[in-house]
This record gives sequence, C-alpha cells and structure tokens, in this order.
Amino acid sequence: MTPIQGLILGDAEKSSRASLLLENEGIYVTAIRPPTVPKGTARLRITFSASHSEEQLALLLTSTGKNSATYQSGRNKCLQAEFKIEKKRIARSFSQAASSYDSHASLQRNVADRLLRQLKQDASVHRVLDLGSGTGYCTNELHDLYPNAEIVNLDIAEAMLVFASNRHKSKSFKEKSICADAEALPFIGNTFDIIFSSLSIQWCQNYSVLFSELKRVLKPQGKFHISTFGPETLQEVTQAWQKVDSFVHVNHFNTDAFLVNEINNNAFSEVQIEIEPMLTYYQSFEKLARELKSIGARNMNAGQGHGLNGRRKLLRLKQAFEQNFDKKLGIPVTYQVYYLQAQA
Repeated sequence: MTPIQGLILGDAEKSSRASLLLENEGIYVTAIRPPTVPKGTARLRITFSASHSEEQLALLLTSTGKNSATYQSGRNKCLQAEFKIEKKRIARSFSQAASSYDSHASLQRNVADRLLRQLKQDASVHRVLDLGSGTGYCTNELHDLYPNAEIVNLDIAEAMLVFASNRHKSKSFKEKSICADAEALPFIGNTFDIIFSSLSIQWCQNYSVLFSELKRVLKPQGKFHISTFGPETLQEVTQAWQKVDSFVHVNHFNTDAFLVNEINNNAFSEVQIEIEPMLTYYQSFEKLARELKSIGARNMNAGQGHGLNGRRKLLRLKQAFEQNFDKKLGIPVTYQVYYLQAQA
C-alpha cells in the first residue's frame, strides 16, 4: 500500500467542494480533476504519513463521511438546469463589472456602511462569512470589528474575488476567497459565528434553500446581518417600461413579509427587519442605465424580452422615464432597502 491514496468522487465540482470542506476542518487534501485524470474519475488525493496520529486519521474518516452525506442530501437538486444557466449569466455579468463597479456603486457603499453599523466589535468571533463580497469593500471594516477572525469572502463572480484579493494584497489579513453559490455553500455545518451580506441575496432564486444553508453553516447562537432590496426598488423604471411593452425588464424583489416568513420557517430567532426608502436622482435615463450596467445589475428574470430593444422603443422608454424630471434635482429613482438580522 502506497502512502498516496485516491478517493474517487467522479464529479470534478464535487471533488473541489469536498477539498474545501475538508480544509475548513483542518485537513489538507487536494482535488485531482480532468484532464489530470480521465473524465468522470475526479478524486481526492490523500497523502498518509507515519507522523499522523490515530486522532487525525479518525478525523479524516469522520469528515469524509460527513461530506459524502452532505453531497448525497440533494441540496443542489433545487437548481434546475435552466436556472444554472441564469446563475452563469449573473456570474459573468458581475465578473465583467469588477473593474468598473466601485466607481459607480455609491448607493451600494451607503447601504453596506449602514449594515456594518449593526455590528458590534467582538474579539471572540473566530470566523465571518462575507456572502456576496464583491470587490471587498467591507473587508477592512469587518477585520476591525472582528480582529481575531478569519474573514471568508464568497462570491459567485470569480473576477470580483480576484479584484478584492489584489485590493488587499498589502494587508496582513486572515482572509480566504471562495467562488461559490449562496444556495449551495461549500462548508460543513456550524462553521461561522457571523454571516454578513450586503445587497447580494436578491440574486438568489430559492430563499428556502438560501436560509436553510445559512442556518446550517452558522454556529448555534451565530447571527446573520443582511441587506437586500424590496419590491418598490426601481419602481419608476418599471412604470416607464409598462408604457412601452409587457415584458419583464426589472428584476423581481421580494416583500418583507415573504422574507421574514422564510427566515422563520428555518427556525431562526430574534428576527428583526428595518425598511429604508432611498431616493437617488439622475440627470437622464442614459446615466441610470450606464450605472446599472457598470455594477453588473442586469435583468435576469424569466419573462424578459429577447433580442435587441429597438431604437424607437428605447426612445419611448426614455420619454416615459424622464417625465418626472425635476430641474433642480433630476429624475427620482426609488430604492427600497431591507436590513435583516436573526440568530441561529
């Protein structure tokens, strides 16, 4: 028997996630994927040594058993093939916006700053998940709040994580970056003391799965702090489009009652929600459209029209949108922001 053993899992993505899960338990096992091995035979590469104790081997056996059960539980079955394509579009859109995001995201920064003010400094916190971390705007503040914690930045857009990593290159942070989906978190249970997420979960589809995942990876008494948009967001744009055609042009945002119900269904306690209406003014329709494109916020809903919008249609949209133009302020656009927190 050689000291190097392979545990064949078959699927390349499954092997990568298993490697991450084991690393979170302090076990370093590399994932070997095609083309290094034949397609369908992706595996974990486990290297044994005489220096390993019986306790370490027992931990390995227990952990691989847990992870196998996790994969067989069917958490990802809710992500149908059609929605996987949409998730790829979301990831691609935000990746393309990584370099331009910060220069157009003043509202997003204001919301993140307010959400950060919910948090209290705590040196006893060991691990924090920044869910939908984007360009890493909140990383510095999270480290100041939790000086002894490892900050795990998770985002579906890989280019955002690369941008954030370069941004913090000179910092001596305990930090980790993981590209993954919020509805299929690559962590074992009871991993995080705090989950922080600013303006990210509105890109999720199945909120029951989302909050189930948050409950699973939070430690007992752990807390989440989340900001997201409500249904009045971009209502002026929705109303303008309704004068042009019947397609869906603005992303769907859930009500506060729906979100609180999903949170309660997953047995969270001490649920709190604050609702803040925000008005932002633009000098033209083009400036709003340019800002949304620059931060990667595009229409990802079913029911959207396909193909290019004609010049005549866009002109009608512009005219409908700019009817509310104020000479002093510009054109008002509503953002309805929810601030949510709860305890596992």
